[in-house]
This record gives sequence, C-alpha cells and structure tokens, in this order.
Amino acid sequence: MRTLYVVFLFSMVFFVSSCSTKYELFQQKESVQTTQKQEKKEAVQEVQRKPIRVVVEYKISPGDRVSVIVFRHPELSTRRLDSYFQQDPGILVSKKGYIVLPLIGEIKVSGLTEKEASEVLRRAYAKYIRNPNVYVEILNKRVYVIGEVNKPGPVQFFDDRITLIEAIARAGDFNVYAKRDRVLIIRGDLSNPSIIPVDLTNLNSIRTTDLFLQPDDIVYVPPNRMRKVNVVINEVSPPIRFISEILQPFVQIKFLSQ
Repeated sequence: MRTLYVVFLFSMVFFVSSCSTKYELFQQKESVQTTQKQEKKEAVQEVQRKPIRVVVEYKISPGDRVSVIVFRHPELSTRRLDSYFQQDPGILVSKKGYIVLPLIGEIKVSGLTEKEASEVLRRAYAKYIRNPNVYVEILNKRVYVIGEVNKPGPVQFFDDRITLIEAIARAGDFNVYAKRDRVLIIRGDLSNPSIIPVDLTNLNSIRTTDLFLQPDDIVYVPPNRMRKVNVVINEVSPPIRFISEILQPFVQIKFLSQ
C-alpha cells in the first residue's frame, strides 16, 4: 500500500509538470517555435529602430466630458476660477458630438482638439461679448491597464499624453507574475484593433514612440510561466489532497504493522 501511495504521488507530480493551461488572455494560433522565431525577429527590428518622437493630440469624442472656462464670465463657465476646491462636472458631449452652452446654444466639438475647440467657442462667444478668452479641457482622458499589475483598472490623466511606464506605475507596478518582455498595447476599435508588443527589458524599446499612449488605449501585461504553473497546481491540488487524505490512514496502519 505504501508503494502504491508513493507511485501515485509521483504520477500526479508528473501529470502536473506535463500539463499546460491556456491562461493567457490573447491566444496565439502559431506554434511555440514559430512564436519564438517571431519574437527574435522583432527583437532585431527593435534594436535597429531609431528613436522617434511624435506629438499626439487627443480629439474630443462623443461621451467625453469637457470643461469650458470663459474668463471673467463665471456664469458662462462650468466652474468658478476663484473656487479652487470646486469640482468641475463638465459638459457631456452628445452622441452626435455637440454640447449646449449659454448664449451660443448647441455647438459641435467632436473631432476637435482642446485648442481647436477653444478657438471655435471663442469665435462663437465673440458675437455676444467683447474679446472673449475661452479655455476647453477634456476631463476624462484615460487608459486601461489590465493583466499582471497590482492595481488593474482605468488610469486617468490630464496632460496631452501619458507614457507606458507612467501608466504601469499608476497601476501599482508589475506583480511577480508579469511577463515584462511582451507587454501589449491595444489601440483603436476593438472589432479590429492594432496590437503593439513592447519589450520593456530592451532599452531600445523604451526609447520608441510605442511608449506614448493615447486615450482609451488598453495595456495588457500577460502572465509568465510561473503564473501558468501556479494555475495548474491550484487546479489539481484539491483532488490530490483528497486522495492523499484517504490513503494516509492505510499507509500509517501498514507502517505500524511492520
């Protein structure tokens, strides 16, 4: 009986070590060998890539909330400048891209940058007030960080852009299971997104424009092999523990009888 128990435990350990689990969020249809060759090719291309700086200005979209400040006219603004602690609720951009403001009524702002929207509203208010000074700010610019980070979720920012490093830092940094050499940036329409892999263990990757995120980007940090092993162990450990508890009395009796 003791021999049977030992053989059973060794067989279960072999089973766990040989198991593979489809834990990753994004599955690749290609083989592991093909994937490794592709990663090596991308690493060579990454080394050859020269640093480029691109300025990306976010454009207002339906569903955004915008703050409108008309200087010296608090009655036309979404908040008072002399009230520092007042929260600015902003104005919701409609599905058709319009907002409704005092005096000028409904006006389209979707597709415009903050600077362009400020100029459009300045010209509109110039018909009613002398030398208006208008400032427009988007209040809900954010990216989403998911996967193997300590605090996954939306990360809000107020500048024109945010870097990948900053977004991950605000999400609590990587956890111990993060696969740092293949972080994915998912951008655009989710029905046909563009997926940008970034190797954060490669200094040349850190110097590229892939590090500059755009609003509504999704940053996915995939799991490493240790996470997959832990998932398999957690799946098979309950039946192993159950069978071990059943066999334990028989092993003890056999041992005492000897």
